[in-house]
Amino acid sequence: MRKHIKHLRNEKGLTLIELLAVIVILGIIAAIAIPMIGNVVSESREKAAVNEALNIISAAKQAYALGKKNAETPVKFKAADLKDYIKINSDKVEVEFDGSDWKISGHKANEVVNKKDDKGFTKEAELQNWLKSESNS
Repeated sequence: MRKHIKHLRNEKGLTLIELLAVIVILGIIAAIAIPMIGNVVSESREKAAVNEALNIISAAKQAYALGKKNAETPVKFKAADLKDYIKINSDKVEVEFDGSDWKISGHKANEVVNKKDDKGFTKEAELQNWLKSESNS
């Protein structure tokens, strides 16, 4: 028992210098990691927006194939026209088919791909090319 008590008296805790060193190291790691995590989150949101736009275009293609719109050119689908095929959170979304290209407007993916406002139409091919270029980088 005396050996045990003697052993306990010899043990010491962390010094203030050691504790400060650990805190500084953790601070440096946090300063490096937090911006990296922020970039990953913003890139994920951008990719999600572009994928959502491509899904909306796919819903419009399905509606077109089922004859929900006349064969006039250009064919335009508003968000309300696609409610049976996909849930769209914005009423501003519009999909257009001009006989050769499917395009979307009023969606946040337009800002992501074009790096400007979303007032114009963005072609389906541009959305797909953007996703491919982001996957490679």
